[in-house]
This record gives sequence, structure tokens and C-alpha cells, in this order.
Amino acid sequence: MKYFGLLLCFFCLPAMAGDLSAPQQEVEKYFEYFNNKDREALNSASDHPFIFSIGGTITKWDQYGDAVDFAGLERSGWSYSRIHKNHLIYEDDMTAMVDVNFSR
Repeated sequence: MKYFGLLLCFFCLPAMAGDLSAPQQEVEKYFEYFNNKDREALNSASDHPFIFSIGGTITKWDQYGDAVDFAGLERSGWSYSRIHKNHLIYEDDMTAMVDVNFSR
């Protein structure tokens, strides 16, 4: 009987994954690529050039993978990021907005 909960989890996880919208699934894949430090997959999953606009300062990279400093993140204590909340706010044929709460 003690394995019933574990068995139930194996059946529930795929069902829960099926409840995610396509944009939410993309967020999940992005976190997987990021945690695996897979620059090639990150570049394939994002458009280019990749541009940040923060406080009026614009920074541009040819590809998203060029913007990520995994060595610097690891020096700061990062080893992986975990999604706590992945909620679809809006989706139409061309755009989507997903609210993601995560921690490192």
C-alpha cells in the first residue's frame, strides 16, 4: 500500500502535463534547456537578435545563448531554476502571456 502514492504520482504527472497550454509547455522546455546549460537549444527556442531594454539601456546579442553567463551564475550560487507557478494569462493566434514564478 505504501507504493500506491508513488504509483498515483506516475499516473498523475503525465495528466497534469497535458493540462498545460502550448505557451506554458514552451516555458517548461525553456527552463529545461536553461538548467541543462544547452545554449544551442536556447538559441533554437528564441528569436534573434536578442534584445534587452532595461532602464532605457538597450543591450543586443546575436543569439540568446550569447546573453547567458552560466559560469557567472554558478559563481553566484546558481545550480538550477525551479518553476513554482506557470499560469497562462492570455493567448491568441499570434501572442501569449504566461505568469511564471520561479526560484534558483
